[in-house]
Amino acid sequence: MAKTVFIRIHNDNSVDWAVSGDEGGLPTQTGNMLSQVSDICQGKKVVVFIPGDMVHLGTYMIPARSRQKILLAAPFAMEDDLIGEVDDFHFAIPARTPANNVPVCAITHDRMESILSLLEEQGIKPQVLLTETLSLPVQQDAWTVLLEDDKSTIRKDVFDGFTVDSANFQDYIEIAFQDAGDEVPAKLSIMDFRSLDQGEPLEALIPDTLKKSLELQEDTSASSIIEILIANYSENDVINLLQGNYAVKRIRNQNLSRWYPAAALLIVYLSIKSIGGIMEYVQLSNESELLDQQISQVFRQSLPDVKRIVNPKAQMQQRLKTLKSSGQSGQNRFFTYFPHAIKALSIDNSVLIRGISYRDNHLDIEFNISDLQALEKLKSAIIQTGSKVDIRSAAVQGKVVSARIRIQGEGS
Repeated sequence: MAKTVFIRIHNDNSVDWAVSGDEGGLPTQTGNMLSQVSDICQGKKVVVFIPGDMVHLGTYMIPARSRQKILLAAPFAMEDDLIGEVDDFHFAIPARTPANNVPVCAITHDRMESILSLLEEQGIKPQVLLTETLSLPVQQDAWTVLLEDDKSTIRKDVFDGFTVDSANFQDYIEIAFQDAGDEVPAKLSIMDFRSLDQGEPLEALIPDTLKKSLELQEDTSASSIIEILIANYSENDVINLLQGNYAVKRIRNQNLSRWYPAAALLIVYLSIKSIGGIMEYVQLSNESELLDQQISQVFRQSLPDVKRIVNPKAQMQQRLKTLKSSGQSGQNRFFTYFPHAIKALSIDNSVLIRGISYRDNHLDIEFNISDLQALEKLKSAIIQTGSKVDIRSAAVQGKVVSARIRIQGEGS
């Protein structure tokens, strides 16, 4: 980690930065302006941390082995958990992915380009860009909490965590423990970096329902947040967002002559490895052929009346269009859910609808509402109509709560 520059970007584009030392990684230089560190970054590795609420983390079952196939499948696996079209998002995975259960990180292209433009204005070209969630300490049977005035970041596992609004930390942590099921931790390790005049004592942040079963531990070992991130940064346990279209482009050195011997050795090595490459190509071709066979099998099971398969994807899309136009694809459920939802939403004058989408027999509605209590009342009102309601997200933004709910039939 010698002579690495670490930069932490905040939601308002302000920054903290530090240069690691030769031994132990402790900072030898620090500051809070990008202009101060621009020259220092030249010739050094640059690692950038971004807020956890800018990204979405999740682990998904993706039965593929090659990195390219995993990245192709990731948007479809993550689609239901994202707000917006998948084409608006950039997806990244770890350098080494576990079998099947693949950690995936998603961030909008707008945010990626905004962050990179901010750094480019100062001539800074990072080699690593990652969410700060995955640079908090990982502890066995414990969740690590970084508590700040405006937000709280929780790391649950190596590739799992989330960020919530600090003002409603108690509500969010109770919901998170309910969702954890059998994987609830025995301890919360809290690093409190709130201002002295902000917030309640740590004990008051824990819901009464959890106080008997949950150990609360305050970690005061670090003097700054960026020091924590540096101390726990590991090249092995990160998801570097600078991949795919955002991968770091290597700049050719003007003096390449010293690399000619190494290049010659590389050519010899690649020639020897070519046989292995041919074997791998044959294996991948066999896998591709097997996938084609599976696609054809699923197509025949779904559409047994189609005798000739030319382009399964196009033929399936055409059949879906036909079903939609004839009202057989579940559209009738939309007209069941939508009036009930609108009637319930109209009860509260504070509701401002931001978006509505319907797919796979469920209705997603994004809206602003006055507070969390009003959100619960709205949920109860829709449930009384006979529909099932799932609060997909709820975050306090200023004086309102930004929420997304999913409505579907009780039997769905």
